[in-house]
Amino acid sequence: MLPGGLGGTEVAMVGLLVAAGAPLDAAVSATVATRITFLWLPVCLGFAMLPAAMRAIRKLAVAS
Repeated sequence: MLPGGLGGTEVAMVGLLVAAGAPLDAAVSATVATRITFLWLPVCLGFAMLPAAMRAIRKLAVAS
């Protein structure tokens, strides 16, 4: 089991796009763009927001 289906998902996406008639270079480009947009961008945003969330949690813990 890989996080986010890393590797297997990309192979399946490219394979399905090629099987549907898309050229290989377009299928790879679409797969990379999709994975960056829907997997890695939210992960990066989550890591960027983590310090602020941890500060808020600490404030709540001290206040109670």
